[in-house]
Amino acid sequence: MASFKKKIYLRILDLLGSLPPFQNGYAINLCLSGKGLSDQQVEELEGRLVKEPGNLRLRLLLLGKYWSDNIVNEESRRKRLNHIKYIVSHHSDHAVAGLPYASAHKEDEDYESVKVLWLRQIELKPNHIKVLTNAAHFFLHHDKELAEQCLLKALKKKPAAQETRKQLALLYSLWDGHEEDAYCQSEKLLKGSRGEDLFYSLTNFTELAFAAGDYQRAGEAARELLALSEKYRDNWNYGNAVNRAHTVLGRIALKENDVEAAARHLRQSAIDIASPQTKSFGPSLDLAKELAQAGDKINVLAYLDSFERLCGVTNNWAYELRFEVETGEKLDSLNREQRERLQKAELDHQYNFLSSSREWRDKFLEKTIRSTSSSIAIFSRGDEKRAEPSVRVQLLKAHLERLKQLSAEGSKSP
Repeated sequence: MASFKKKIYLRILDLLGSLPPFQNGYAINLCLSGKGLSDQQVEELEGRLVKEPGNLRLRLLLLGKYWSDNIVNEESRRKRLNHIKYIVSHHSDHAVAGLPYASAHKEDEDYESVKVLWLRQIELKPNHIKVLTNAAHFFLHHDKELAEQCLLKALKKKPAAQETRKQLALLYSLWDGHEEDAYCQSEKLLKGSRGEDLFYSLTNFTELAFAAGDYQRAGEAARELLALSEKYRDNWNYGNAVNRAHTVLGRIALKENDVEAAARHLRQSAIDIASPQTKSFGPSLDLAKELAQAGDKINVLAYLDSFERLCGVTNNWAYELRFEVETGEKLDSLNREQRERLQKAELDHQYNFLSSSREWRDKFLEKTIRSTSSSIAIFSRGDEKRAEPSVRVQLLKAHLERLKQLSAEGSKSP
């Protein structure tokens, strides 16, 4: 009876997952669930797919697993691309086809073959908005002209589509020389936004206005965003909004040669900004970099300390800025020996930070161990033809051992 009820439940999930309003959440939840699959479960699901190739639920679970593993595992990368090919060929209008799980890097040997599949889908379904926007997601980073063509065609079919316009604004924001276009599309989004949508749109618009050189409008938008954010303190975007608004206001202050105001905004940009995004990738470094160039080392280092307490010590860009501020050396002028010294200094900084506090070990040690293991796998690929591992890989392996020792010592303490 329990088995029968489970089958009914899974069938209901599959039916909901086939409906456009539920597809996005359905796909994301299954992909996230797939990250925890064991090797035995993966083997069983792949075996079932041989008999049930159209079972999208199984495919999404595996896609999530391979997506989480593909950075360090070439076999996972290959299998993930095979599932992407199937999804593009058979479910090009499903939400999953437009998610990061179905993306591919230009360096992947099968990128071009997946690209051909997308072009075929566009040819077969030239007026299908979801196919066009999903294809644009795939082309976003590596074939921007194709992504633009897809999105403009989708907007022509449905000019009021806010999600499509957001996607177009994102494309232009990633495309050098298209800052004005990104600003224009983002401004159109603002006009149709209210409440929480306005809160999200303003967060992006503030930066795009600054990038386009409209500093007056950027300043107005940043102040409006800070005022609006008080209504959304419990929203996941609150930390991003506060950090970005103060970052833009600080950069505008520097344009006006007001270093004191810029430093004040830098300090404010680090207050109460925890969010899923800032915890994962850290807050913006743009204002900190510009203040460092203006000679304000004290406030920049204090900001970097806040940065580390928020998201740990695995952000290379944050440490590189710290290195430049503390040593006065510029990264672009370092020779090989100096870069090796930089790499060792970064790993020592990680270890010293983690060993200095039980709080930081509890929050960030496992994350740092995973990051170090991934780095070893990535950089070891370039060592395949070497007689011995590169200096970087040797440093990383020694670092991983002391991190594991730190973890073992922590597990023994009361």
